[in-house]
Parts: sequence; C-alpha cells; structure tokens
Amino acid sequence: MTPDEKYLDLLKSDLQRSGRNDQDEYLQELIEAAKEEIKGYGVKYTDSSDYTSVLVSYASFLFRSRAEMNYDRTMPRHLDRRIKQMIWKQVRDDE
Repeated sequence: MTPDEKYLDLLKSDLQRSGRNDQDEYLQELIEAAKEEIKGYGVKYTDSSDYTSVLVSYASFLFRSRAEMNYDRTMPRHLDRRIKQMIWKQVRDDE
C-alpha cells in the first residue's frame, strides 16, 4: 500500500465513508491540498505516524469546513496545537 492509499483509507475512516468510492478523487485532492497547506506551515514530510495523523486530520478539517460552509476556515485549536508541536519536534530533531 502506498502512502497516498493509506492516507485515503484513513481519511475515509475518519469521515465514516469506508467502503464508498464515490468521492475518492475529491478526497485525494483534499489530501494533496492538505499536504501543501501543512507544508506552508513548516511541517516537513516524514514517514511517521505523527505526520500521517496531522495530514489526515487537516484533510478532514478541509472536508468538514466546506460541508459546514465554514469559509473562513478557522482551524480547530487541537489541530493548530498538533501542527505547532510537530514543527517544534522536527526543529529539535534537526539540531
């Protein structure tokens, strides 16, 4: 299983859409958007469960914010905190 397939499966589970394939292309685009956006915050790609969790949570946030018409896209505090913690961990590990 490729990382992208894993991300898609986890996102579908998070959104309670397992077994459905009708929105796979859209969900894959959200994953790609989430990758770019968290990269813009300073998160580097790693093959870790932390990265996977943050990426899937962010993609889920993008999906839900659109569904709820939350166009200002105010990020939930728990997700903001996880992104900041991940950045700090990556900076610390690079030293």
